[in-house]
Amino acid sequence: MDNEFHESISTESADPGKVAGPAPRIAAATLGCKLNHYETEAVVGQFQRLGWTRVAPADEADLLLVDTCTVTDRADSKARALIRRMIHRNPEAVVVVMGCYSQAAAAEVARIPGVDYVVGTREKRDLPALVNGLEKQPEPLIRVARPGGAQDRELLTLSGFEHQTRAWLKIQDGCDVFCSFCIIPFTRGRSRSMRPEDVLEQARRLLEAGFRELVLTGVHIGDFGRDLLPARSLTWLCQNLLELPGLLRLRLSSIEPWDVDDELLRAMAADPRFCPHLHTALQSGSDAVLKAMQRRIDRRGLEELFERIQRHLPGAGLGTDLITGFPGETEADFAQTHELVARLPLSYLHVFPYSVRAGTRAAGLPDPVPRELRKERSRRLLDLGQRLQAAAHARALGRVAEVLPEQREQDGALFGYTADYLRVEIPLPVADGAESGAGDWVNRLLPVELLEDRGEWLRGRALASPSDLASLA
Repeated sequence: MDNEFHESISTESADPGKVAGPAPRIAAATLGCKLNHYETEAVVGQFQRLGWTRVAPADEADLLLVDTCTVTDRADSKARALIRRMIHRNPEAVVVVMGCYSQAAAAEVARIPGVDYVVGTREKRDLPALVNGLEKQPEPLIRVARPGGAQDRELLTLSGFEHQTRAWLKIQDGCDVFCSFCIIPFTRGRSRSMRPEDVLEQARRLLEAGFRELVLTGVHIGDFGRDLLPARSLTWLCQNLLELPGLLRLRLSSIEPWDVDDELLRAMAADPRFCPHLHTALQSGSDAVLKAMQRRIDRRGLEELFERIQRHLPGAGLGTDLITGFPGETEADFAQTHELVARLPLSYLHVFPYSVRAGTRAAGLPDPVPRELRKERSRRLLDLGQRLQAAAHARALGRVAEVLPEQREQDGALFGYTADYLRVEIPLPVADGAESGAGDWVNRLLPVELLEDRGEWLRGRALASPSDLASLA
């Protein structure tokens, strides 16, 4: 599962049934992974096609939509806080809470004052039909069925994403691994691949809409194709996507380490459009902890994985997720994790102190680690992560890399990512005393000289002017 924890606000408006008069307005907020962001955009797009208007969460809206995460108890708490904030801003709006938290704890969500609809993970695709009439409900309506099964391959389609140049592309849903700390198999259901023809058609639509980088997402993307007849693979899908016109970059979101095989690595090395970037979760460097987590790999397997990555993709951008303070983790276990991470060729770390998730096997394990010790171990790994990032930045300084600008800050600078996932700030050149228009630079692969380490990102200098960019698009 993509554990990179995002919180973004996206907004829209829609009307299930196209009412006369002013278009109704919808505001949407998303918590959690890239898969949630994809699905939120797809749901909001359904409303837009029915005539709704997109507005910001701070603006007045007729419908509030919150797509939730439940990966930890902390994620549940964050979801409740966000729901209450949105209701406080718009107390008269109809409020729909959907997603994994709704699936796992529908009654708990329904107890939040102001919530009108509680919708599970499968019901997202039917939302316009469910919310019909824009009326506050005297009691919350709960629409939560069992999570998706093997035949549930419906792909929510979308036309694009607001305020970004990289497009998430859903290829898979659900998970059959059942790591002991993870609730997601119980909220997303069995692992199943989206139909390849649907994925390719959605990719074509995104490319025709002007997106130049596709990021493949799902709960367990390495499982793609194993349940299809005939069986396919993630590599097969990527090779087919790379044949589509207009694609300048293809990137994988989080992938489990046991799914990174030589076939995939060879495909990444063979095409410069296939980003040399892998985010794969170690979670721990201790065999005892990995076994308690019910991971499908041990310490030696992780070492061998990174040896193979270095052999096929030297210099690739590599990131990982780590959990500290898992039940039973001793100081010796943590030391093994720290030692392993310190010598692997990693560029960045995402570190999470263990958070109990009710309903998982880990919640009942003995020997819990005290909260302060969990946090202290997290701080030690975060310090290591800063050193690894600084080393990756130092290696990059002085080289020229292609950056896809996607975000403009108030000071006029653009931000984007290199193929190996280094975040880069690009000050806009000044022409005739004024900044060149940011719109001329966004969503084009831009050659940038990487000059300065700014901590969380690099600062670079664009080596092309807006008049040059047409040849780079």
